[in-house]
Amino acid sequence: MSAVVAIASGYRLIDTAKADHNERQVGEAVRDSRVDRPEPFITGPAL
Repeated sequence: MSAVVAIASGYRLIDTAKADHNERQVGEAVRDSRVDRPEPFITGPAL
């Protein structure tokens, strides 16, 4: 839910983390937001 609120509020940089178990939630929020593809900047752990 927090990713949905963040995107709706104008945030475009979103961090994901396996420890937070939020990867799916962030992906679904970006998909459902209908924000233009180049706008969201998603970060995650370096492998």
